[in-house]
Amino acid sequence: MAEPSHRFRLKHDAYWLRRLAYLGARYSPPGFMKHGAAGFGAFFSGILPSYRNVVRENLRRIYGPRSAWQEQKDITKTFVSYANCLAEALGLERMDANAIEYTVLGQEFLDELSKCETGFIVATAHVGAWDCAAPHLHRTMQRPVIVVMEREGNAAAREFQDSVRARAGVEIAHVGEDAFEGLRLLKHLRNGGIIAVQLDRTPKSGRTLDVSLFGHPYVTPAGPFQLASLASVPIIPVYSARIGFYHYEIRIFAPLRVGRRAAHCEVLKAAQSAADSLEEFLRIYPTQWFHFERGTDLPRRKDS
Repeated sequence: MAEPSHRFRLKHDAYWLRRLAYLGARYSPPGFMKHGAAGFGAFFSGILPSYRNVVRENLRRIYGPRSAWQEQKDITKTFVSYANCLAEALGLERMDANAIEYTVLGQEFLDELSKCETGFIVATAHVGAWDCAAPHLHRTMQRPVIVVMEREGNAAAREFQDSVRARAGVEIAHVGEDAFEGLRLLKHLRNGGIIAVQLDRTPKSGRTLDVSLFGHPYVTPAGPFQLASLASVPIIPVYSARIGFYHYEIRIFAPLRVGRRAAHCEVLKAAQSAADSLEEFLRIYPTQWFHFERGTDLPRRKDS
């Protein structure tokens, strides 16, 4: 059931809402910061039925059909998890964040890539504390990080959020903003930089690859795999989960490689391996998948 258009709607990309969330996350008392976000998450879960329906569909991908009570419980838990992750990402300048803790699984894969002169591409998704994982990657690898995202419709909200990320050491590149953006990203990789791309959101004008997720058809953007082939750099799946207040678990999977001028079947194989890693992560943290956009993950055309 869609939200009625004649009623007042709280849009998730509204500038005033983003700024209000930032001020609360940045300056609220420690106790409120630690526990208050959960209440906001539960509140928005109740007033945004269309987003709840998308979350329900996501959970059914993972679990299959379950009781209505269990579904409602996990839907609310997803919104609460999102609120906690968003608040902590916006509050990275707080004193509390100085005690931020990361538990890293698969560090050996990053250690291997750190020996390479060229950069690499991080394949991630809208899961857990991805906004807090990127600054950690920047600090530990001592390499510049660019996160590639689709432009938000609200320019003021986009610029505000990007400024918060920039202060944490992460640069944002928006898909379709500049015809020469691909050349800049290619140069960034060849100079040893890191590019992070979210696989569960496909740009409206971009090419896609058909893969399988939880046994159902799914699409992922073709761009990251084509860029990896062109730049001769690996793609490494990395996902982050929130396991406590400013405490995150980062799961790193084995790097994927796509040869130069790779055949379509080779590119598709790498894309499916990335989707498999996302599936493995989501089976462990199903209520930390913050994919709220309906229809962006369904096959729409063949990539050739």
